[in-house]
Amino acid sequence: QDTHIELWLGTNLQVLQRTALYTGRKNWLRMTRYALDGVYSLKRRPAADETGNTPSQWSNSSEDFYPYSGDLKTHTITEPEAVFYALALSSIQQPGDQIELFVEHHGQPQRLVIRAEGKRRVSVDYEHIEDRNPMRINKDMEVLQVVMHPVDSAEDAKFLGLNGDIDLFFDPVSRLIVELKGSANVIGEVRFLLLHVTASSIAR
Repeated sequence: QDTHIELWLGTNLQVLQRTALYTGRKNWLRMTRYALDGVYSLKRRPAADETGNTPSQWSNSSEDFYPYSGDLKTHTITEPEAVFYALALSSIQQPGDQIELFVEHHGQPQRLVIRAEGKRRVSVDYEHIEDRNPMRINKDMEVLQVVMHPVDSAEDAKFLGLNGDIDLFFDPVSRLIVELKGSANVIGEVRFLLLHVTASSIAR
């Protein structure tokens, strides 16, 4: 199963649009667009004879709109995937440091507390590309173990496809999450390892 997620964010981490495309064992697309008064959701799946078509040609679709509650209107709303960007920009540098994000779930605010709990040693092996120059990073290193904790989350809420607390192993020097660990239904513990990162070039 392959997952491709595209996220549009404002400079304050306010999410504008999220598009997720799932292909492989199951094929479906979900696009959510964030308006001033709520969240518009579009889901699209292929009919039996459309599996070879592009997502824009899939005919099984449904639309929903989730109006914001009063509490949600007072917060900057983002998506859990923005934690990669948020940590890179944050002042988290040592155990005890923390930030908070708010995400939306069916129009209700969900608060995420992201806190550095301690230091750990991990092994990393990934490719880093900057200015089209690839470099292999393969070493043992000390990182921060950062816990992303959903506060008072809804029972069916998932963050990054995982349930409950998520461990993020964060390098405070490169500002990268090099490993992510959590729990998923049925299969239990899941680990994600950083394999490839491309630094964005900014036009001058």
